[in-house]
Parts: sequence; structure tokens; C-alpha cells
Amino acid sequence: MSEWLPHALTYVDSWLSHQMRATEQPGCSVAVIQGADFVMERAHGSADLARGIPITTRHRFRVASYSKAFTAAAVMLLKEAGRLRLDDPVGIYVPDLHPSLALTTLGQLLSHSAGILRDGSDAATGAMPVPDRTFPTCSGSSRCRS
Repeated sequence: MSEWLPHALTYVDSWLSHQMRATEQPGCSVAVIQGADFVMERAHGSADLARGIPITTRHRFRVASYSKAFTAAAVMLLKEAGRLRLDDPVGIYVPDLHPSLALTTLGQLLSHSAGILRDGSDAATGAMPVPDRTFPTCSGSSRCRS
């Protein structure tokens, strides 16, 4: 572990705790990975305010639109490595798409300029509920419990 990382992790944990109080958010969870190792997992707040159930690092959160940024970063890394081009049609990488969608380029998808509607023009745009379940926890061995 880098010499500065433990200090940064302590700061992140205290900053999140402060932000939770300052913004009156019900809960958050954070994980920090260095290489292939988890170096911090923390949860702050409540999973259920009415029942007073604290949140844990195994509770699920909707990723929602954050996945767009992760996907864009991954595509740009692949572009820099010469493994794809932004002018490539998406149909090269995703088989069995409708022919008109398959011709859309990766660059058009990343810039939201392809004219594609996620759910169609008549779709409701409300948030979907997150299932009230937690991830299984594993410790030490390959045996997990729910």
C-alpha cells in the first residue's frame, strides 16, 4: 500500500461522514480498490430510516447514469490502446442489433448524438425501486452466506 493511502482513506471516510450530516442523505457506501485489493469498504447512514436499520457495505445501490461514465472511460482506454475506433459501428461489438442501430458509431453513442431513445418516446421516466436485498458476504474461504 502506498505511504500516503492510509491518510487519504481516513480523510475520505471522515469527509463522507461529514457530507452525510451536511446534506442529510440517508445512506452511502464506498469501496476503494488498489490493484486487485480492497483497501477500504465503508457504509454510512441508514438502509431503512423508519425501522432504524443501518446500511452496510453489502446493500445494493442503483448505479444509474454513472455507468455511462465508466463505459465511456473504458471505451476511450480501448481506443487509446488501438483496439477500437470511435468511427466503428456498434454492430461490430454487439451482435443481433436491428440493422439501423447496428450502424450507429461508438462515437455517436458516447456523445449521445445517435438519436436513440432508451425506452422509446412513450416510456415513463420515473426511478425504479432498488430491491431490498443485500449482497452475500464472504470472509476468508470460498463459503458465503446470505
